[in-house]
Order: sequence, then C-alpha cells, then structure tokens
Amino acid sequence: MYFDFLKQNARIYPYSAAFYIHRKEVSNVFAKLSESINEQFLKLDYLTFLNLVNGVCLYLKKEILSEKGYVGIATRNNIESIVALYALWGTGRIPVLLNPRSSSQEIERIKEIVGEIKVFNPDEIESIINEVINRRKQRELNVRSSIGAEEISTVIPTSGTSGKVKLVGMSFKSYQESFLNSKSQMNYSVKDIWWLSIPLYHSGGLSILLRGLFSGGSVIIAESKTVLQDPEHVFNKVSPSKLSLVQTQIKRLKEIGFNGIKRGTIILAGGGPIDSTLMKAAIDKGIEIIKVYGATETASFVTGLVPNDFYGHEESAGKVMENVIIHILDEKREVLPSGKTGEVAIKSKTIFKGYINDRLETERRFWGDYYLTGDIGYLDDKGFLYILGRKDSMIISGGEKISPEEVEKAILLFPGIRECAVFGVKSKEWGEEVRAAYISATELVEDDIKEFLTKSISAYKIPKKFIRVSELPKTSLGKVKRDELVALTHTIN
Repeated sequence: MYFDFLKQNARIYPYSAAFYIHRKEVSNVFAKLSESINEQFLKLDYLTFLNLVNGVCLYLKKEILSEKGYVGIATRNNIESIVALYALWGTGRIPVLLNPRSSSQEIERIKEIVGEIKVFNPDEIESIINEVINRRKQRELNVRSSIGAEEISTVIPTSGTSGKVKLVGMSFKSYQESFLNSKSQMNYSVKDIWWLSIPLYHSGGLSILLRGLFSGGSVIIAESKTVLQDPEHVFNKVSPSKLSLVQTQIKRLKEIGFNGIKRGTIILAGGGPIDSTLMKAAIDKGIEIIKVYGATETASFVTGLVPNDFYGHEESAGKVMENVIIHILDEKREVLPSGKTGEVAIKSKTIFKGYINDRLETERRFWGDYYLTGDIGYLDDKGFLYILGRKDSMIISGGEKISPEEVEKAILLFPGIRECAVFGVKSKEWGEEVRAAYISATELVEDDIKEFLTKSISAYKIPKKFIRVSELPKTSLGKVKRDELVALTHTIN
C-alpha cells in the first residue's frame, strides 16, 4: 500500500520534490542523484526516489533477505533510513523501528519478543544504498508489497516511562485513517512541506513521513540541532508549511521569537504536556499551532485544540477528530458523564493491531473496540478533553489519590523553578510519600516552596521532600522517567 502511493506520486508528480535534504545530511555518493536547490538544500524528486527504492528492494531480495517476517532497522533521520524503510516494505518484510542508540540489552529484549531477527545498523544501510547507486541500476521495477492494508506493516517499540518494552503493531490503514481524520484541521495539499523533526523510530516521526506521502507533498530532512540553532537561515529558501514539534522544540523557537517560521504555518504541538504560554506565544505570532493528544497505539493524534478554541480552554487537549469517539470510564468500566474524571478510552479506525506476541497485555488494553489509554482525564460539557495524568503514575498517599501533573503545575509557579517532576516513593507511614525534583539556578529553601504551595493545592498533595537536580531523566520525546527519579532518591538516601 505504501508503494501504491509512492508510485502514484511518481507518476503524477515525477519531478516534484519528495525530499529537500540539508547538505549536512547528504553523502557524496547520494548527492549524485539529487538536484541542487541552493546553498542549503538538495532536492530528491519522486521518480528518482522511487527508482532508488526499487533498486534497494531488488538488492535486498537477491543478496540479503530470503524469508518473510520482522527485520530490525536502526533509523536515523536521514534519506538512507527512509529509502531502506520503503525497500523493506517493498520486500514484504515488517520493519521493527529501532533507536540507533539502543543498547545491546535493549535489542536482546526485543528479540526475546519477536525471535531472532536481522538488524540493519545505519552504517550497513548506507553501505547497501551506496552499492546500489554505484551499480546505476535504478530502473522501474514492478515492486509490489505483499503486506495488506490492514495487516501489521510496522512495529514500533514503546516503553513510555515504565521501562517495560512493548512492541506496537501498526497497519498502513491506521496511518491512512489518521491522515483522513485530520483533513479539515490540516488542509493537506501537494504544496505541503513538512520538516522531519521527530525521530523516525517514534510514531510521530513516521507520521510526518507518511503525511508527506499521502498528500503528495515534500519532507525536509535536516538535523534538529542545525534547524533550531538558526531556523531563519536554514529555512531561508525552503520553508516548512507544516510542523510537528514537542515542547522542548517549541520552547527553543519561542526563545528566538519564532524566527524562520512564517505566519500561517501549522504546528502540531504534542508528545506530552504543552505549556500554555508557548501556545499563546505562537498564536500571537500568527502561527496556526494545534495542541494535540494521542499515542503510539492511535497512529498519531486523536484530539486537537485549534487557535480559535484556545482562549477559555487553555489547558485542554482539544476536541476529538472526525471518526473518533472518546469515552471516560470509571473503575468498573462504566461510561461517565461530562465533568467526571476517569480513564480515557478511544474508538477509532486508527487504533493499533495489538502488541506483538503479548496477547494478555493486548486484551488488558481493550474494552470492546475501545483502546484503554491509561490516561486520566475528563470531557467538559462542550466536548473538550482534559488530560490530568497517567493512571500508572498516580500517587496514593495516606489513602488519597494525587496527580503528579497537578502538583507539578503548582510548583512551576514558584519563582526560580525552571522544571520539576513529582513522584512517589514507598513509605511505611503513608504507603507512598510525595517527593519532587526540580531544576533552578540556585538552591531554594524547601519550607518556602511548601508555604507557597499551601495557597494552591491541598496540604496532603504537597511533597514531603524537594531535591534539586541538574537535569531530569527523560525519554527522547521529553517525557520524564519517574522510575529513574525514584532510583535517584534511594541513591541519595
């Protein structure tokens, strides 16, 4: 199915840009196939890209791969990884997207789930593609993937903040439905230019790649560090019309006044909680920023808070996309009315096919056709979704349930605190004791913070101890790893 879209684009828009590749990301061999646009970018058109993918697909079939099944691919955000990904789809193999920095132990845990698999590392991928380019046999082939639209076509490892690896099986259909569900908000066009700003081994990065494919648009390949250092310079001639960013990236753009981001650019802001001050700053610059909510298992976002709805609903995750149904469930799996807090359950054609070789976990995460997100939240009477935190991060202290996210918001209002994370540690007296780690330029007086918090949250929610740290342990998308903070606390003790 991916090939059907790629072939269609190559037929209708053969010489239109499939990719704009920053010169820092292009090997000397690969530059032979690209057209120079300016001092910053090279252009790779759809027809050239298709022929290269065909050549790599044929090479893999003849030289390396024989049996069908899973194949690991350590993906970087470069054109080589993208070519290899499409070629694997073309061979009928199912890519397992891996972080190139994954440890050998992490790879072994994945192999324990899927069995022994071939794993392509970035150097091997580059070597194969260079070999194909040097052979100069990029001819039109009748490559046709044997993977059906509703069959698992991609596997994305996810562990969230828990540390337990789960392999999410996604179909082509899930990503296509996600694209279709957001058409009215996104105004997709063949003129779209996306920037591949999120790692390909995350659902958010893969979604960017596929949205460019589905719309017939283009994708900019440029390292995040290069872009965020001076976006005005990098995007001088080739400017993205659509972006998908996490909070740390938006924060960096705000610090430089959103220079290089044109008025009317659509930004999807997600990957975790988004500070409302960042949303307001972007809106004030005329940027169409949309706060989104979703999960790896939902093939990108299922709700969106558009600029016209922002004021009055600043902390909301927005309203549901077309063809998506969200219910809030209590502990007995009864549907709750608006305003009542419970677990967020999602019904949509975008939902994943299940966790690979983990039937029990898959069954645990479904209620009929609804995916149980593990997120705690509520719907207001106007249909806006509010996310309060994670079910598994909820702290129970002295019999009271405490949302870490609620306490964090209160702590961040204290002068001098730049970042913080709240977590629970086992306690004989309380069951769990609330603690907080924070980042500040100087050491702060713990009692002053506690006194400050009495004005905004209940006494039982105030952390018993505060720890100043130089940085918070986070995932690659910026989500705090609370389990590592618990371990850090034990070490300090």
